[in-house]
Amino acid sequence: EEEEEEEGHGHAHGKEKKKDNHHNHGHGHGKDKSGENDCAKKDCTDHSHSHSHSHSHSHASGHAHDHGSHYGISSFVYKRRKPFHPKRLYDLLDKGIDGVLRSKGYSWLATRHNRMSEWNNAGKLFRIEGGGPWFDSNIRFKMALKQHPQLMEQPQVKDILKDFVKPWGDRRQEVVIIGVGIEEEKVSALLDACLLTEEEMKAGAKAWKQYPDPLPQWQKLPFEYEEEKEEEEEEEGGRA
Repeated sequence: EEEEEEEGHGHAHGKEKKKDNHHNHGHGHGKDKSGENDCAKKDCTDHSHSHSHSHSHSHASGHAHDHGSHYGISSFVYKRRKPFHPKRLYDLLDKGIDGVLRSKGYSWLATRHNRMSEWNNAGKLFRIEGGGPWFDSNIRFKMALKQHPQLMEQPQVKDILKDFVKPWGDRRQEVVIIGVGIEEEKVSALLDACLLTEEEMKAGAKAWKQYPDPLPQWQKLPFEYEEEKEEEEEEEGGRA
C-alpha cells in the first residue's frame, strides 16, 4: 500500500510555563509539508498532534496484564464499538488521565469516520495521528474481494474479517493502556464519556461530520477511499 510522509507534531499536555519563544517543553508547533498549521486552535500554545499514515491493525487481547505489581504497574485493553466525539476526547486528553504512563492503539473518530486514527501516548505527551482507511471503507480491499473471492480463504484476509462487526465493519476503539495504580473501571468510564451517545449514534455518519473537531486536520491519503467517492458522487448529483 502507498504511504504518505508528513512531519510529526508532539501533543504535550503539561502545566509547564513557557520560558522562551522556542517551545522547549515538548511543544512541537511546526507546519507539515502541506503548510497547514498543526494546531487546530490559533491561540494554542500547549497542544499539537502528529500526522502519519499506517495501514495495519492491532489485535491485542482484552485482558489486563501485570507489568510489575510491586511497582503498582498494570495494563488493560480498552475496546469499544462506538466512535469518539472529537471535542470530548480533546478535552479529556487536555486534562490528562491520572496514573496513565503509556497508551497505544487505534481509535475511531466520529468526524473522520472512514479513516483510522493512531493513538500514541507517553506520559503527558499525546499523539492522535492520521492513519489509513478502515478496511470497511477501503475501496481497493472491497474490490479485490469482489473480483477474487478466493482471497476470502487467505489467512490474512480471514484475520482482517474477524474484526468486522455490523453495521460499522472494523471501525473500533482498541487501545492498550499502561499505568501506575490505575483502575480499569475508572479509566474506561472517562473514555466512555467521550464516546457518542445512543442518540448521537442514531444521527449517522453524515451528521457526525458536523460535530466540532478541535483536533488538527490530516493530509489526504494518496489514494481514494469510500468517503471521497461518496462525496464526489453527491457533488455530481447536485450539479446534474
